[in-house]
Amino acid sequence: MVTVSTPIGIIAFAYGQRKIEPGPSNQKLADWVKRIRAELESQGHEVFVGAQWQIAMQLDYYDWCVRPDLLSYQGSVDVVSECKDKLFGPRGCTTVIPVVQPFLQSFAVYRHLKRDGFNVDRRKIRGIYHDLESLQPHTQSACELAWYAARQMLTGHEGNLVVTDQMRRLVELGQPPRTRP
Repeated sequence: MVTVSTPIGIIAFAYGQRKIEPGPSNQKLADWVKRIRAELESQGHEVFVGAQWQIAMQLDYYDWCVRPDLLSYQGSVDVVSECKDKLFGPRGCTTVIPVVQPFLQSFAVYRHLKRDGFNVDRRKIRGIYHDLESLQPHTQSACELAWYAARQMLTGHEGNLVVTDQMRRLVELGQPPRTRP
């Protein structure tokens, strides 16, 4: 008798933004996606990956890429919504593993995923540090990150968009996804 496992989703959120991506944080986040995907596939699970473009561009394949939007910042709620509607819902994923920067993004992402009805499989993502060359000040140091987190809790402020030439090119090209081989 063959048993079919329930599909599992992986959702990856970028952390920091360099003028030319990928930066070191997003490289490490992509490595975590690869590691988790390989582990799950070796156990016989069907895995679907949704990732922001800074991470997706480093993967051999992915199932959905959250592309840059030059008009607005893509916060965690936007990324979760897009992956839910375009990937996880249609594929029947009920469990999702978030790959996020542990301090800043994990709480909000877990909350959004649970609100949308997913079981959240929390993994310990390590080694995602601050990046002094990031264009986003809150990802440059622990002090800036703490200030950003406080503003976020008090006012609901979420992120800042820095449009780069690389982002403009990706939007113009439409950057087709690299789907499964």
